[in-house]
Amino acid sequence: MKRLLLILSMVPGAFLCGYSQGTTSPGKPIPLKHGSHRIGKRTDSDMVKWRGYGLGQFIHWGLYSIPACEWNGKQYDGASEWIKSWNEVPKTTYDSLIYEFNPTKFDAGSWAATVKQMGVRYVTITTKHHDGFCLWPSKFTNFMVANSPYKKDMIGPLVKAYNKAGIDVILYFSVMDWHNPDWRYGIRTKDGNFVLNFGPKPDGTIRKEELDLAKEIGNWMNINGEAIYNCGHVGFDKQNWGYYTGSSANIDENYMLVFNVPVSGALRVKLPAGKAIQKAYLLGHPEATFKPEQIVGNEYFIHLKKTDYNKLFTIVLQTATAAKKAKEDKAKI
Repeated sequence: MKRLLLILSMVPGAFLCGYSQGTTSPGKPIPLKHGSHRIGKRTDSDMVKWRGYGLGQFIHWGLYSIPACEWNGKQYDGASEWIKSWNEVPKTTYDSLIYEFNPTKFDAGSWAATVKQMGVRYVTITTKHHDGFCLWPSKFTNFMVANSPYKKDMIGPLVKAYNKAGIDVILYFSVMDWHNPDWRYGIRTKDGNFVLNFGPKPDGTIRKEELDLAKEIGNWMNINGEAIYNCGHVGFDKQNWGYYTGSSANIDENYMLVFNVPVSGALRVKLPAGKAIQKAYLLGHPEATFKPEQIVGNEYFIHLKKTDYNKLFTIVLQTATAAKKAKEDKAKI
């Protein structure tokens, strides 16, 4: 059985609490295990596993999908899930959108298939955002999907479909509710992974531009997923050509995600002191190697053989201690 996590959030992106499967009685307090009240990097198994996922889907869906970012002909510049907080929107009028919520084309299996192809390892969905609307039949409020024209639970079928596709599900639940605006909240973040936001249409279908993007990312992940899955931050000096990731299992296996190729075609790399480049090659094409040019000490140029790349590509950077590299070079002479 796949794991199911509940995320309590006070602000978007502030993941404050995670729980595995289980039940609790109404009114019974749930202790806050992880969140902004704790300082430092989490090392528990759930968080280690989540970091290793590498790529996820975040679904923002609710009543705000109906107006999207427009109200009475006026454009809202923020995220659609925050539109209720806009002064142009009468609060009671917004709440009446519950009587229009009827996503009859919602197909959880189709959603799961789309992002399975994209390469995601987990999904996070807003079961309840700050507007207070619940996508499942809640015992604690009338402001829920059961009282909309759609009536049916949306979270249960989604969990079942995504788990069947081998994708873990994280349930985002906002503690902050604009019907009760006195919550205090804070945010601390540390580490993470890549996540693509989806905002399904009011009828329950995924937007064409999001479907196209999911397909494009999936094609890229088929080749470059090695640089995303079970990888994390490495402490190399940031360069303008892109970003680094590093294997969680091998500190000497690193990746250069290149999206900004300089005119010279020379990618600057500065390693930590005492490190040297042992080998560099194009991910997916190990025969396409690059000969690093040592500038000074632990600084190098990786010279590209062409500069007309039109998509993000990845170079595998295998490193070793400078002493080990020197010994191997000497043995080759």
